[in-house]
Amino acid sequence: MDNIENRFLMLGLPGSGKTTFLAAFWHVVADAEGGRLSAAALPADRRYLNAIRTRWEQGLPAERTLFTADHTASMRVRDQVSGGEADLLFPDLSGEHFERQWTERHCLNSYLDMVRESAGALLFLHPDRVIPPLRLEEVFALAKSLGAPVSAPDARVKPIPFTPSSAATSAQLVDVLQVLADHAPKVSFPLGIVISAWDKVRGIHAPPAPSEWLSRELPLLEQYLRSNDDRFYIRVFGVSAQGWDYPGDDQLLRSTPNPSDRITVVADNEEPHRDITSPVSWLLSTSQARREET
Repeated sequence: MDNIENRFLMLGLPGSGKTTFLAAFWHVVADAEGGRLSAAALPADRRYLNAIRTRWEQGLPAERTLFTADHTASMRVRDQVSGGEADLLFPDLSGEHFERQWTERHCLNSYLDMVRESAGALLFLHPDRVIPPLRLEEVFALAKSLGAPVSAPDARVKPIPFTPSSAATSAQLVDVLQVLADHAPKVSFPLGIVISAWDKVRGIHAPPAPSEWLSRELPLLEQYLRSNDDRFYIRVFGVSAQGWDYPGDDQLLRSTPNPSDRITVVADNEEPHRDITSPVSWLLSTSQARREET
């Protein structure tokens, strides 16, 4: 890890878990609570970081006013393994920014400038907020089960108008990544996929590996990433930064006086652990390796 500025984007639609992740990350880094990364120096202005951290510690969601504004969190971190230090910048863009990018086909020039200067990104998605695609064979099967015709629609039934915000989540996120690919540095861009609220993901016998969940629930997104492996170098993480649904359960809060004990992080071929800095440390090490290759 070398001592240069590392700007990492945090991408995701509204409610995808970006701010909750950043709050838990700051808690662990600031107090050096066993994560691979710790704070080498405290930023001069940490009001935003402390505000979201306080609410996270109390088991509360970030206030809506914090979501609607864009913030840039900066900090200097030390790698506890290598001893190296790096300056991190996290533009915490509101989810509404990426939603408007899809629904209004509008993208700010300031965001594109950030993309061009970035060394990597984390893309967040929330399992409870995934809009699945509606396949024609599913529509026909449902119509058949109800005894309805599938070839001649009833003219008396008024169709529901399409709105861009109702499109499948995978289509919206692929659009976000296409803009990223068009403007990011033309190298294999490190991209961590963070599945938030991983504690809510359940398999038949055990929770699936994060990459398996992505392939099953968002096949278009997974196929896009796989077909663009020359543009994106990816790793998929399952992260539970809060540990429960909002609002926080008072009994659970009392039973876990150390907020870090609520964190769970998993990745393919890894045992679950509590180091929420691991997605960022992966970005750091991967982006440095890419720089050395070029």
